[in-house]
Amino acid sequence: MAIQNKLFYQSPVEGFLLVSIDGTDYYGYQNMYGNWYIKKVTATTVGYCYGSTLSDYAAAWTARTTQTYVGPSVAFPFTDIV
Repeated sequence: MAIQNKLFYQSPVEGFLLVSIDGTDYYGYQNMYGNWYIKKVTATTVGYCYGSTLSDYAAAWTARTTQTYVGPSVAFPFTDIV
């Protein structure tokens, strides 16, 4: 039996917990290392805003409606996340 060569990688959002929700539009996630991201969902797009300190998360969550959101290929390069 031949062994197939497969590339295994961990999802860039694995280990993040959902910590904040604002209606059905904004979702805030954090991990145990202080990294975070906010996901904005609309009828036609999904965007991400991200950072690496919890103090930044508090400010970002407060200003979530005015943050700049980018697509998954920018927020999580070299992955297949949607």
